Amino acid sequence: METYRDLIMALAKVIIAVAWADHVLEEEEIESLKDVVFHLNSTFDMGGQLSGHEWAQLNRYMESPVDEEELEQLVINLQKAIQTADEKEMALNALDSVVTADGEVTEEEQAALEEIKASIEQRGTGVGRMGWLIRKSLGRRSKKGRSTVRLGDSIIGANGELDMPDDELRRLVLAAGLMARVAYVDREVLDEEQQLMEDVMQAYWKASPEASSFVAEVAISERAADVDPVRLVREFSEVYTSLERAKFLEVLFGVAKADGSISLEEDREIEAIARGLGLLNKEFVEAKSKFT
Repeated sequence: METYRDLIMALAKVIIAVAWADHVLEEEEIESLKDVVFHLNSTFDMGGQLSGHEWAQLNRYMESPVDEEELEQLVINLQKAIQTADEKEMALNALDSVVTADGEVTEEEQAALEEIKASIEQRGTGVGRMGWLIRKSLGRRSKKGRSTVRLGDSIIGANGELDMPDDELRRLVLAAGLMARVAYVDREVLDEEQQLMEDVMQAYWKASPEASSFVAEVAISERAADVDPVRLVREFSEVYTSLERAKFLEVLFGVAKADGSISLEEDREIEAIARGLGLLNKEFVEAKSKFT
């Protein structure tokens, strides 16, 4: 199972099924659940993102809860998908990454996570408190998700004189958000970095100087601090082609080198974004080579 696709699908189905613990999922929680599943790309060597057919399978489980019998079968399928020590390690790391991605895990949640990992590792018949744990993570993600939506909508709502179609402006906002993440890795956005962001938006997206300046200002503002990076990457991947996503890595490296060099932290941030976008390591290396 070179790309772990069977394993990631089995794990994703269990995560989605247990998220329905109280048989109710709000719209934003479902969006956050999509973020959780999407984030698995960052912990598995997927050889690309989930296909439309695979997402269709997962969406079926997001539409309504499953009964106890089907949940038990999903857990059995997950345990069967873990055949090697490598696959076991990948599954446990992926679960850990999904739960701890927002960096706000309590001691009680960490204890529950260890209990669940032990259940999977020992091939138990259940997954303990996974439903409770996933719902906790979804709650935090939902808050950040709403911040992400509000930020994008506020820019589009203020479009006024920018004279850009909403869909093009949304593409621009998502790109600016990811550029800002790279620029802000060292907790400071230099004038050179902001200017490069504006230049790039004008060159690549044909945005006007006014639109580029406005979007860049918002992307690096305090309002953007609570934006969920996973939601940014997921929505970016939904509106850009694989070729555009690979080319965008060059933009990110350009922003990173605006101050003259690419720091280790910036390099790691771009690598994480590349993994999230389902890009191959060779695409990351190729883009990086043009700036080193």
